[in-house]
Amino acid sequence: IGRVRVLQNGILRTVAGADQSMPRGSGGPATEINIGVPRSVAWAPDGPFVAASPSIIWQLSRGEMLPIAGTWQDGDNADEGPALERRLNNPAGLALWNSQLVISDTDNRRICVVDL
Repeated sequence: IGRVRVLQNGILRTVAGADQSMPRGSGGPATEINIGVPRSVAWAPDGPFVAASPSIIWQLSRGEMLPIAGTWQDGDNADEGPALERRLNNPAGLALWNSQLVISDTDNRRICVVDL
C-alpha cells in the first residue's frame, strides 16, 4: 500500500512511496515519502507520473518525487490557475498527450490539462 513497484529482470523493487505512517510528503527522495494511495500511472520518457490520493499528482524524476498538480485537500476551487493550487478530487486517470498531462478529475467531473 502506498508504493509504486516495478518488476525488472525478475526482481520487484519499490520506485516510489513509503510506509503510510510517514508524514505526507511535499517532495523528496521517492522511496522515503508518503505519496498516499497511487491510483493511476502514466509513463513518460523522463519518469512516471503517479496519481495519488487524496488529491495530488506526482512526477518521479531522477529518484525524486515532486508534486506537479493538486494539493493535499480534496475538493474543487477553480477552473483555471496554477496546477499546484488546484484542488483535485479523486484523480483516477492520467494520460500523456503531446507535452501535456491530461488528468481525469473524477469526483469533480472534469478533465484537467497541465502543460509540462
